[in-house]
Amino acid sequence: MAAPLVVGALLSAFVPGTAGAADGPAAQWIVMLRATAGDVRTLAAEHARPHHATVGRVYDVAAAGRTLKAYTIRATAAQAAALRGNRLVSSVVRDGVVHAPERMGRPAVVTPLPPRAADRPAPGEGGVLPGKDRVPLAGPAGGCVPNDPYYTSGNQWGLLAVKAPTCGARNDVTVAVLDTGIDARHEDLAGVVAGSVNFSDSATADDHYGHGTHLAGIIGAVTDNGIGVASEAMGTRLWNVKVLDDNGTGSVSQVAEGLLWVAANAATHNIGVVNMSLTSPDDSPLLHAAVQIAAASGVTLVGAAGNDGTTAREYPSGYPEVISVAATGSDNSLASFSTRGDWVDVAAPGVDIVSTYAGNTYATLSGTSMATGFVSATAALCRTAGVCTGAPGQTLARLGACSQPIPATGHGVRYGLVRADRAGLDCGEGSAAAPRVPSGTAALRPAARPEPVVNDGNGNGNGGGDGQGRDGGNGEDLGTAPIDSFTAVRPDRPGDDGTDPVGEFVAALVEDTLRDLGPWGPDC
Repeated sequence: MAAPLVVGALLSAFVPGTAGAADGPAAQWIVMLRATAGDVRTLAAEHARPHHATVGRVYDVAAAGRTLKAYTIRATAAQAAALRGNRLVSSVVRDGVVHAPERMGRPAVVTPLPPRAADRPAPGEGGVLPGKDRVPLAGPAGGCVPNDPYYTSGNQWGLLAVKAPTCGARNDVTVAVLDTGIDARHEDLAGVVAGSVNFSDSATADDHYGHGTHLAGIIGAVTDNGIGVASEAMGTRLWNVKVLDDNGTGSVSQVAEGLLWVAANAATHNIGVVNMSLTSPDDSPLLHAAVQIAAASGVTLVGAAGNDGTTAREYPSGYPEVISVAATGSDNSLASFSTRGDWVDVAAPGVDIVSTYAGNTYATLSGTSMATGFVSATAALCRTAGVCTGAPGQTLARLGACSQPIPATGHGVRYGLVRADRAGLDCGEGSAAAPRVPSGTAALRPAARPEPVVNDGNGNGNGGGDGQGRDGGNGEDLGTAPIDSFTAVRPDRPGDDGTDPVGEFVAALVEDTLRDLGPWGPDC
């Protein structure tokens, strides 16, 4: 009989002044044990006792045919080296740093204006399920759109780009958001958060950074309720799995603990998709083992590729079990900041994405994190439709086959732009996309591209500027927002200069979007 999942904390005797005195300060290490090792708690205490070291998290997992035995320990480099000589130890590595790739800072956020009375749904109308008060749009196929102000004002171009279903869509799959927490008290996330669990160093699972709440809104904000934003997978329930602290930072061991919690609780809480808008440069045996166990449990894993604008592999998205996501701008070109390469799977909108934010506010952010939210939502729709399953790799094959080719297809990303309207269709699994290069293999250099336009907030990028902090174009959309872009927005004011920054794009897409409207859209 398989041993139960054990992930806990254990403190051994610590003698002040003895550890780290001779060989530098102590650090946190991850000790991976061989499968033949016995009880992890007992072994960890035995290993720590001679060094007067402190044991932290303990991992003793036997699930889905896989075994994981490991623990973390605070010790000096010399003590870690001594542990490597133990016959039951397979590796000892530093516990790496994981962070939200968007470095947002702490600017003031404009509180949204309340909706006009005419836009407020009547009692019992609107909300998570499609309401009766949608604003009708004329078009070849009829159709309708949500009445959420940020959507009707043209700010949510990303939903149009992926052709998100806006009428009659449903979603029965819960998405776990591994991030900085979720503001469950947000007006546009009312009733969306199914539960919370905290593995970070913060005192609570609340989001005081904003990143996780932003992702929550992209995936499953209450739609057609006359306030805030619309989401791609309306009706989605979210599990708040906090693994990053209130500064957007965590550790590999914390993310691994969150993943193992999802693996153990996916069936109970109907979790089908895991959103991981976080990155680390460290290829950790513990993190990969946790990813493999989570994938084997039947959940679809989606991760941000990173915002370095290079081909450097980031983790956990760099593992083959995770759908790796790049970011696109409004012309479907890869954003200049987006990581790319033959290990990156698909792309989604990631420039100037407006969504919910901590403190019952709304904000516009740019990054592959935002793009990851769109792909997680598409995966949830696909799994709700029964086309995508929990089999490892199957969801990626389906989404990839149904994706829309973009200029970067085949070199910047394996497939293309995800299409939510095709999530319920069986597009087959055949694709000309090359297989992923295994971890540790040098990625191919992408096709040559021009130097990025630098938006430094002064309007003096190489494409010229308008004096408003916006750089002029040079004939290409390179993802105009920098990786630390943060813009507070109001639903009744798309642009500070009275213009709609994405109006032309929305106007060009709306007729095509309406033509494709239906339960899921046209065949692939």
